[in-house]
Amino acid sequence: MSTLFTLVCNKLFDGHGNKDSWTAICGAARYFASVSFLSQHKAALENNKVGETSSWTDPDGKTHSVTPTATFHNETAPCREFRQTVEIDGQIEILSGKACRSSDGEWKLVR
Repeated sequence: MSTLFTLVCNKLFDGHGNKDSWTAICGAARYFASVSFLSQHKAALENNKVGETSSWTDPDGKTHSVTPTATFHNETAPCREFRQTVEIDGQIEILSGKACRSSDGEWKLVR
């Protein structure tokens, strides 16, 4: 698995079952690593107002969405809290996370 894939997977599933379970889910759900998924997620963090949802369907026909829920700043960068919905095995999972924009303009997941 790529580092980025591992970061996204670990962040989204942290606290949802044991590590072996969500690592297996992430291994099966390769769409987390897709360019489309990451591109849509980044665009929502960059452009959406708090409460505004971006939704899309991946090439496998699964539905996903990202909704920024708060905006704040750390010492050097803007940050967003967000709610993420993903479809896994026909079930919609609602997950939450935080990301901050790094100096290179990329959104990095943070704790």
